[in-house]
Amino acid sequence: MGIKVLDLRNVDWSNSVKAICSLHITVQTSNNQTVEFTVKDCKLIDGTNGMFVASPSQSYEKDGVKKYKNICDFPPVFQTMVSDLLAEQYEPEQEPNQIYSEKSEYKEREK
Repeated sequence: MGIKVLDLRNVDWSNSVKAICSLHITVQTSNNQTVEFTVKDCKLIDGTNGMFVASPSQSYEKDGVKKYKNICDFPPVFQTMVSDLLAEQYEPEQEPNQIYSEKSEYKEREK
């Protein structure tokens, strides 16, 4: 599996979201075919236990309250890999909305 961070950029939102990006993911299937896909609008969040990546979400209103639901769910192992990758690339001093990383990549080690 390969994970490449695309268009990482800081945001100046008033909440704990610090940056957004897209992830390009490459996977080898059991019959040795390569499958590639991109997940857009992932968020780097500064949580109580440190930085972590959150999957894209969609907002909706229920009973007058704004809520969010995930568009896709990241398995815990995947979330940890991507969180570590983004934490390495995150540059808090960068200007908001300026793309500054298109080269960070995780590749699974050979067994």
